[in-house]
Amino acid sequence: MKKIIILAFAMFAVMSCAEDDAKIFNKTAEERLLENKKEFFNSLVNENWVIDLFPGATEEYGGFAIFADFSENYKVNLVNEIGMQADGTGYDIISREGSLLTFNEYNKAIHVFSQPSSKESEGPFKTVDYEFIYVKSEGDILYTKGVKTSNSIRFVKTDLAPEVYFNKQKEVQKFIQERVAFQFLVGEKQLDFNFGIGDFGRILAYNVVSTVKKEGKDVEEKELFKNAFVYTDKGIRFYENIKGTEVFELILDVENNVLKSEDGKVQIKLFKAPVDLNKEDWRMFVDNTNVSVKVAEMFKSVANADLNSAYPGKLIPEMVIGTLTLKTGLDKPGVSFFSTEIKSTKTYRTEHLASFPIDVDKDGNFYIGIVPSTDKLGMNWKWYKHLQPMVDFLATNSFYKVEILEEGKIKLVSQKDPDVWFILAKNTK
Repeated sequence: MKKIIILAFAMFAVMSCAEDDAKIFNKTAEERLLENKKEFFNSLVNENWVIDLFPGATEEYGGFAIFADFSENYKVNLVNEIGMQADGTGYDIISREGSLLTFNEYNKAIHVFSQPSSKESEGPFKTVDYEFIYVKSEGDILYTKGVKTSNSIRFVKTDLAPEVYFNKQKEVQKFIQERVAFQFLVGEKQLDFNFGIGDFGRILAYNVVSTVKKEGKDVEEKELFKNAFVYTDKGIRFYENIKGTEVFELILDVENNVLKSEDGKVQIKLFKAPVDLNKEDWRMFVDNTNVSVKVAEMFKSVANADLNSAYPGKLIPEMVIGTLTLKTGLDKPGVSFFSTEIKSTKTYRTEHLASFPIDVDKDGNFYIGIVPSTDKLGMNWKWYKHLQPMVDFLATNSFYKVEILEEGKIKLVSQKDPDVWFILAKNTK
């Protein structure tokens, strides 16, 4: 009896599969393609979409948003996040490796990214998509593949008008960019990372540490991941999921200064540091109260070198650590020195370009690094290379813990040698 029941069940399963197959294979390839095109078309029209466009074969430029409104008469209104708009240009859905959306009339809002110029023969992004193969639809997202780059391109539904969407996007971007220190957490684990890198500041780079066996021993290995992102009206969306998660979108929580996933398992905590030497003018006065003995001794040695250089001068005991204020605005960030001629009172300035990365620990303490440029050295530096030991000394002893003494005055203490410290005063001129 059992054999009969099992056999009957198996026959029923086979018949059911056969019926399903018949539903599919009774249709010709052309009919299935037409259905797919109709599905894509019906999804697109009468809705507002934001296209997460990722130029470059490796998404190396980050992501850019394009607002799209498709009509049933094959016309589209496009607006990009840099303010370019074009209404009523043509689009079509054709058959090529599936259902392919093509913008078959010039529309500056999307074609500007690949438009050649006198400076760039291939356009600013070299490779950028304006034709998209339909892959699937999930909720409020249409998934497509760019023809030129093969990048995955999302079309995300929005209820907002373009001007409202991009105003919100700008607010999100401004809020994030005003924060200069970050923590990246996946689960309970804090990862080593850099946020906002790349030519347009839209790449997240992070290291994932794993333990592997080598010669019978557990060895930690780091693997670097780079994930492009686009700013949205609510936060940021990544090109692909954060490693080890299903998360590709973080929402900005302004009140708590954090970008976080819906489940809260992925977070980027945002910190507004008390000082940003990359954008502000801070002065070091070399005297007994404002610098440690070790800093004073190093400054004295380069001052003697300046006095005995090919163009002898007297080094003024004042330095700029940060971005010097000029009559025309802020200069490039670096370490600046001032020297007067022996036979006159004429003052010269020289600068070694540098960047000043900011880090923050789990307790909210801030640390500043000094990283001298290795390619472009700065104004007049070729005549003042004898001052290099001072720059190297400051760089070698970074990072420095920031201690706030009073408004406009901070103390930087080396984490490598606590006897290396100096006080900076903000230039308010």
